[in-house]
Amino acid sequence: MVRLLVFSLFCMVVQGRLARHAQVIGRDVDLADEYDFVIVGGGTSGLTVANRLTENANSETFTPNNDSFNEEWNLSYYLDVHGSDGPVQSSYPEFMWENIKNFFEAWTGLGVPIPDDPGAGSKAGVFWAPSSIDPRNRTRSSARTAHHNKIATRPNYHLLTMHAVTKIAFNGTIATGVEYVSRAGTETGAVKARKEVILAAGAIHTPQILQLSGIGPADLLNSLDIDVLVDLPVGYNLQDHPTLYTMWNYANDVIPNGDYFSSNTTYNAEALAQYHATRSGPYTLGRGATVCFLPLTNVTSSLTNTTSTYSSITSLAASTSPETVYPGIPSLPAPVIAGFAAQKRQLLTEYASLSTSTTEISYGGGSLMAVVMVKPLSRGTVFVRSTDVLTAPVIDYGTMLAPSDIAVMIASVRAARAFMATAAMQGPLGPIVEVAPGANVTADADLEAVLRETLNPSFAHVSCTAPMMAREEGGVVDAALRVYGVGRLRVVDASVWPLVPATHTSSTVYAVAEKAADLIKAAHGGWR
Repeated sequence: MVRLLVFSLFCMVVQGRLARHAQVIGRDVDLADEYDFVIVGGGTSGLTVANRLTENANSETFTPNNDSFNEEWNLSYYLDVHGSDGPVQSSYPEFMWENIKNFFEAWTGLGVPIPDDPGAGSKAGVFWAPSSIDPRNRTRSSARTAHHNKIATRPNYHLLTMHAVTKIAFNGTIATGVEYVSRAGTETGAVKARKEVILAAGAIHTPQILQLSGIGPADLLNSLDIDVLVDLPVGYNLQDHPTLYTMWNYANDVIPNGDYFSSNTTYNAEALAQYHATRSGPYTLGRGATVCFLPLTNVTSSLTNTTSTYSSITSLAASTSPETVYPGIPSLPAPVIAGFAAQKRQLLTEYASLSTSTTEISYGGGSLMAVVMVKPLSRGTVFVRSTDVLTAPVIDYGTMLAPSDIAVMIASVRAARAFMATAAMQGPLGPIVEVAPGANVTADADLEAVLRETLNPSFAHVSCTAPMMAREEGGVVDAALRVYGVGRLRVVDASVWPLVPATHTSSTVYAVAEKAADLIKAAHGGWR
């Protein structure tokens, strides 16, 4: 087995020591001056890659439920599309609020199918998604439990916390290491990378670090007197899943449910005691994951009483210019213009698909229901405003800049209303009264006003700011995740997606990091 020395900088999570001393849970180590790989960022992608570069591993272990529970809750899956020996645990809790059955009945009554397994290639329909829950003890399975806890005591892995990378060091155009500073700004240091520098700082801080290192839009860098190493459109193409939280009152609420669990202290205490005693009950559910993913053709069907048609929305999308989604930028880089055109063509193909969704409606059995746009055409940016890494960059989500996104969200709200109007919901729970946006908000113009005032621009799925595309189409990294124009520098996080996937993104982040680890190993001869 080849033993490589890996250094990871993990900012603002657990307490660290001075710059020449790193702390991992349970041990302190002296930092070396040089490592084989320097990983910037200790989140899901960074910890996954760190684990793979210090020892081999796969991704997921899926644990199915018993047959009677599956039959009661319409759960089905194909075991061959799930992992069986990876560190990240995936399972279903053996508990669900009773009124979730109405959620399934209502959507299937509207003609929405229940997929055999949403992980098998078609994430459209109404289903209960598995959660990152360890079925052995009903606790969360995360990058920390799956990766960091496994590698924390490895002698070839050092972790530095509470520090931020100020810039990547280069010899010409070859990345040679990083410079860093403590969060207090009082300690500085540097570390060299013998083989590669690996960016895993996420879709906000990865572009920030690249820009501070001279890799980014030349106009931006020149305005801050940052020497331009490579002129790349780093920080363009920001995407997320904008979300509207609707609210409903039920005349005949089914108790207990998620709201009752949150508001009734006696019931909550009993549930907590049950969880501690037997690892069962409401506390094993977490937030739940009963969702309906709708293709655009479903969202605009006559069943949803929409005022927009599929063709009118796609016409709006087709006519949207890059200047519309990037207002206020006087001279868009040509690669950004070309890349937006390529992405728009792809999105129009996906809008026509019955297996790719544009809308997610998430329901936990309580008064709140999330309406989420999962395939937006709008674009945002993240740009540095200072040469100080401790100064946050300017983040502009660009939410709803594309007129077609507004039309999709309005149609999606109407789809949510059609769901609540079904006999499956109104019969046992009704009459159901819409509190927000409000039953009196009916005209498209009024719904648009509500969206512009209350829409959350983020579902915590921010991504795509250093996309893997052709360089002439706005790409920042190539198919091997290598940053264009320089050597020995890769990006391995959600920044590299060209388009935000129509899903909750944690599994995709793990997958990219696993693939990145394979690519890095192969580039350096492979090892086990």
